Amino acid sequence: MKISTTRFGMIEISESDIILMRRGILGFEESKKYALLYQDVKNPFLWFQSLDDGATAFVVIDPFLLQPYYQPELNDDTLEKLEIDNPEDVALMVIVSIRSNPVLLTANLRAPIVINAAKKKACQVVLEDSRFPIRYDILKNREFLLGGHCYEISATAP
Repeated sequence: MKISTTRFGMIEISESDIILMRRGILGFEESKKYALLYQDVKNPFLWFQSLDDGATAFVVIDPFLLQPYYQPELNDDTLEKLEIDNPEDVALMVIVSIRSNPVLLTANLRAPIVINAAKKKACQVVLEDSRFPIRYDILKNREFLLGGHCYEISATAP
């Protein structure tokens, strides 16, 4: 599948890499098909690119790089909707917000994207657990980010 994106130009996505979201991302419910785009295997930031709208993409990161003990409780309804039979099939990503001041780099640990990596199904869940902040300060807590290394987020083709 070929898609024209505002950040990466024309890209080709294999059908096997398409992740389906029944309800989309909060505020972007119309986008149901996504793909994870890697900039560099050493860079912990990825792009969660909408395949329905080439202008919609989110910077995401594995939350375990930020908080090694991150353990959100997923309810049975979520596991059932995503057809998760094996816990090893679960991948979590959290959306990163980049404000006008690049020092204000935050991750939303309260609303992770839960992915069934085996079946390529996903949903965003809003956790009730207040231990997980909506604006987790990545730079303030960067010692967890790959040994304290920070990476530039750019819109270059993967």
